[in-house]
Amino acid sequence: MKINKYSFLRWMDAAPSSEQPEIPWSYNRDRDRLFCPIAYPSEAMAFYIASPNDAGLNFSNFADLRVAVVNATTGTVANSNAGMLEQHFLDSPTNTQYNIYCTMVVPALVNGIYKLRIYRNTGGAVLLESNYIEVRNDKSTLDIQSAHFRFRHDRYLFGVEYADIPDFYQQYRLPMALVDRQPEGDREVYREVSTGKQRTLQNYLSRWVKIELINLDADAHEAASVMFDHSSLTINGRAYTAKAAYKELTNPLHKVYKGEMELWDDEFSIVNRCATV
Repeated sequence: MKINKYSFLRWMDAAPSSEQPEIPWSYNRDRDRLFCPIAYPSEAMAFYIASPNDAGLNFSNFADLRVAVVNATTGTVANSNAGMLEQHFLDSPTNTQYNIYCTMVVPALVNGIYKLRIYRNTGGAVLLESNYIEVRNDKSTLDIQSAHFRFRHDRYLFGVEYADIPDFYQQYRLPMALVDRQPEGDREVYREVSTGKQRTLQNYLSRWVKIELINLDADAHEAASVMFDHSSLTINGRAYTAKAAYKELTNPLHKVYKGEMELWDDEFSIVNRCATV
């Protein structure tokens, strides 16, 4: 059963799902195709498992839990301890219910499809498994097909109380492309008495970009719409702010399709906010 929402990594336990099926789309191909976040070895990936309705998890002996990387094709464990799992308690001071979060550096892996597994170090019991991730080592190609997203909020948002974990940012590499970029100005003008010409008194010059996220499934589109609502967002280290709401470019013939977002380029706007007389 899927235990979290609003994340590019969805986690499942062994319990049968009690969810009702989604309203069906008229797919006629790609029925089995799914979205995979990209993992590049040596790059940071950070996830937060927000339990439904803030109910929290309560696995005993948390110190015994580990996160492994598992080859999705062969089922073999490629790395048995890929990062440090941390607890975010929801019921202080009782401290029995918690969510799990983790910032990890993607270990050295060969190209392929993998998944993350949270398990007990003692005995090896599997507790949770994620959806698939795609490991790729072709960095030069990745740089023109994807980007690294890093984001957090300044208060509670969609199941995450960020104020309690001030140094934590969610981090994922996602397939994307820049499709448009335009300047936009908020100009204050006056008409010069001696010449009748319009003169610029002040111009708040900004620039916005339009990006497409590529081959996302329904859950990933949901995660993207939430990601762009965060107060702090960087893409490849550059700061952006939402200009409009996220838009799904729905294609009923496919299970994965594009999404579109317009963002303010914060660095350009700050540098070019100036007055001319």
